[in-house]
Amino acid sequence: MKGCVRLLFMMAALWLAGCAGPRIGGTSEESLVQTIDQVRASLPEDLHSQFNEALMLVAFSQIGQEYVAATSPEELAAAAQQVRTGLNSLNANQILRQALTNKDDSTW
Repeated sequence: MKGCVRLLFMMAALWLAGCAGPRIGGTSEESLVQTIDQVRASLPEDLHSQFNEALMLVAFSQIGQEYVAATSPEELAAAAQQVRTGLNSLNANQILRQALTNKDDSTW
């Protein structure tokens, strides 16, 4: 019963964060870092680590195959731009849902 109540609370918190929470700004690296901090801070503390893991999964999923082994400054800049574009305007709820979708779609 306690597990059900906790799950219900977490779902409600995510729903509220998704409705009115801040969004990630991917227009620049500075904006990305600042708004990720704002999105994380809008969540209950017990969801911070889950959000961090989800964010990493979603961020890495934005990188195209051509940039997986990027070494040149141009390739690294292009890969970073793909990540910023992919994360731009997402909120915490969208990040968490997309991470779950990516995990479900994973074939490894």
